[in-house]
Amino acid sequence: MMRACRAKSALFRGSSNRRVRRPGRDGSALVEGGRSAAGLLRALLRPLLFLGVAAALAVGGARAYRWLTSAPHFMVRTIHVEGAARVTADEVRRRIGLEPATNIFRVRTQEVVRDVESHPWVKSATARRELPDALRVEVTEHQPRVAVLMGHLYLADADGRLFKRALPGEAKDLPVVTGLDRVTYLEDRQRAEGRIREALHALDAYRRPGRPRLSEISLDSGGGLTLYTYTGATQIRVGTTPLADAFGRLDLVLAALGPDLPRARTIHLDGASQRVAVRLSAEPEPSAPSADESMR
Repeated sequence: MMRACRAKSALFRGSSNRRVRRPGRDGSALVEGGRSAAGLLRALLRPLLFLGVAAALAVGGARAYRWLTSAPHFMVRTIHVEGAARVTADEVRRRIGLEPATNIFRVRTQEVVRDVESHPWVKSATARRELPDALRVEVTEHQPRVAVLMGHLYLADADGRLFKRALPGEAKDLPVVTGLDRVTYLEDRQRAEGRIREALHALDAYRRPGRPRLSEISLDSGGGLTLYTYTGATQIRVGTTPLADAFGRLDLVLAALGPDLPRARTIHLDGASQRVAVRLSAEPEPSAPSADESMR
C-alpha cells in the first residue's frame, strides 16, 4: 500500500513539470510560447494588408499623376512677368522657351529661374506655378552705378561687379571709371572690383549740392583718385587724401571761384599740407563728353 502511494505521488510530481495546453481567453488553445493561432494569423496578415494598401496607393497615385500631367485644364496659358524694365516681358518669355500646350506640372521652376537669370540685365529671378494654367516670374534687375572703360564700356553695379557690356544709350548720364584694363581685371578680379568700389564710395561722398557734376573718376596707379567734371572738364586731383578732408577743401575753392569755376583746369586737393593749388585757363573749356559720346 505504501509502495503504491509513493508511485502515485511520484507520478504526480513528474507530471507537474510538463507544459499543459490550456484554453486561451478567446477559446482557442494556446501554443508553445503563449501565442494563439489567431494571433499568428493576424501577424501574418498585417504586412500583407500594408503591402496591399501601398500597392493601391501607388496605382492610384500613378493614375492621378498621369491625369494631372495630361489634362488640358492644366496647360500653361499665361506667363506673368513682374519687375522687368530694362528687359522686356517678351524677352523673359523667350528665355523660358516653353513649348505650346506645356502642362503646368511639367514646368521645372528651377530651370525657368536659370534661363531667366542668364539674361545680362537680370540679377535674380523667382518662378512659381499659379494653378490651374499660369506661371508667374518675378525679376530683379541690375542697377548700374557707373560705366567702366576697359577697351569697351562695361556697366558696374553697387558692388563693383561688371554685369554686361554697355550698348549705345545704356551708359547715358553715368560717370565713367577709368584706370583699369581688361588684363588687370581678369588677373585679379577681386582687387579690381575693390577699386571700383573705391570710386563708388568717392562718388557718393562727392555728391552734395553746389558741387559740379562728375563725368569721370580715374583710378591712379598709386591708389589715389582723380575726378573730372562735366562743366569745363576740370581736373580735381584727390590722390590718397581722405575724402572728407579733400572735399572740405574743394568746397572752399568752389566758393572762392564762383562763376570762374569753368576756367579752372586743375584743382590740387592732394598732399599733406592744407594749401590748395588751382590752375586757371584764359577761356572756359568745353564740357566733357558723355559716356555715350566717348563710345563713338
